[in-house]
Amino acid sequence: MPQTLSIMVVLLVAGTAAASAPQIELQPSYSQVDSLKRRYLDCEVAAQSGSLDGAGIAACSVIYEDLKRVAFDGSFHDLRAWYDGLRAFGLAGHLPVRQAN
Repeated sequence: MPQTLSIMVVLLVAGTAAASAPQIELQPSYSQVDSLKRRYLDCEVAAQSGSLDGAGIAACSVIYEDLKRVAFDGSFHDLRAWYDGLRAFGLAGHLPVRQAN
């Protein structure tokens, strides 16, 4: 019983300390977002050139999901608008600018 009581006290103290600790909102760093954007653009170039194998496709899928979550709050539309803006101004590496139909 003394061990059970001491474990309960430790858990109670730990829980109280955690509850009173200041909440720190973790924001992605600029370098993290920039790195994800560059890696995503590399994936786009590789995909359009047809040089991605199965492992590359899987890796690029993870990069895409991470970029969408971290830089665009999960919004596909915001990510796509960013990407289309880069392409429109020729800033997306060697990607061809999509022609209007």
